[in-house]
Amino acid sequence: MKDFYNKYNGIIKLVLSFIIFYFSSYLIVIPLRLLGVKLVPDTQTYYYVTFAVNVFRALLIFLLFFKDIKKDFKPFKEHFWEYSDITVKYWLLGLFIMATSNILISILTPSKMASNEADVRTMIAAIPIFTLIMTTITAPVSEELIFRKSFKNVINNKVLYILISGFFFGALHVLTADISSPIDFLYIIPYSSLGLAFAAICYKTDNILPSMMMHSIHNGAITLVTILVQTGILL
Repeated sequence: MKDFYNKYNGIIKLVLSFIIFYFSSYLIVIPLRLLGVKLVPDTQTYYYVTFAVNVFRALLIFLLFFKDIKKDFKPFKEHFWEYSDITVKYWLLGLFIMATSNILISILTPSKMASNEADVRTMIAAIPIFTLIMTTITAPVSEELIFRKSFKNVINNKVLYILISGFFFGALHVLTADISSPIDFLYIIPYSSLGLAFAAICYKTDNILPSMMMHSIHNGAITLVTILVQTGILL
């Protein structure tokens, strides 16, 4: 059994991480429903449960990849500035492609916003601090370990790894939101561009922590700006 696990360790973790990602919510939602708690969308209770699910999911995935993270920590610390230089360069490239594609999509559909973006903004308005924690900690941990680390453990080809990792990352952000129009599928492009950048960072550094750090900074900056705008501090 040990030999089997060692041989197929990468595939096992990839499958388990996706199972956790998609089904861990039931471990919280089902008990609540049995207790008679009704989860009505766009309510405070609904958003707090969403936050709890994300924290729980991130914790499970973190524990699944704990040895990998522990192994990457020392070289990340020793080569922090070298990794940071690589990280910023790839992130800026991904950000440029993301911004450009978003502008082109907005020209084609000026009144349309990505459903995922709309959902996040609504949640920020409802529970801003908890959403900030979610976007800067739980989301980067879960998503980088699933879409970067687990795929990298299985796919050895650089180009194939970056393309698959980026596409699945982009598709997740579109397909898990409430799709209201076929136009929503266009947003796979900007989301994937950032996923491609994070995958390139992970491959180049051979370390999951740089992309996780950049993912956290990127999400945190956007969330903070949105909070400041919504509260009227930044107009």
